[in-house]
Order: sequence, then C-alpha cells, then structure tokens
Amino acid sequence: MTTFRSWREVRAASLERLRDASIDHPAQELRWMIERASGRTSAEQVAALDEAVTEREAVHLEAMLTRRGAGEPLQYVVGSWGF
Repeated sequence: MTTFRSWREVRAASLERLRDASIDHPAQELRWMIERASGRTSAEQVAALDEAVTEREAVHLEAMLTRRGAGEPLQYVVGSWGF
C-alpha cells in the first residue's frame, strides 16, 4: 500500500486549511477528524505522529477536510456525535 507523509506533516497542513476556512476550533475538530480517518484514539495519535499516513487514511481525511471547509457541520463530516 502506498504511504504518504507523516501524521505530523499532515496535521500541520490540515490545521492550516481549517484555519483558512475560518473554523472556530480547528485543532479540536482536526483531532476528531484524524481519529475518524485513522481509527486511533487521541493518545494513540500522539504516539503515531511520525508514522506514515496510508493512502486510505489520507483519502478519508481529505474528504472530511473538503466537506468541513465547505461549511458542512462537523457531526455530519465525522458521521457521529456524542451527547
């Protein structure tokens, strides 16, 4: 399977995209999107920052970033919401 940049690099670029889209809480929203795309918890994300992002993960995250940047509500983008 093809791999891409590290999660650290993808996170930095993605955070900038959300900021450019004027998302109110970009770091928090990105954390939830990465959890969804990677299947990792928040703590596991921190441990995996230097691991390569798989093609599947990159495609999933890209789709979520595009939808959120277009103004779609976060809970629709990630597909679930806790109450």
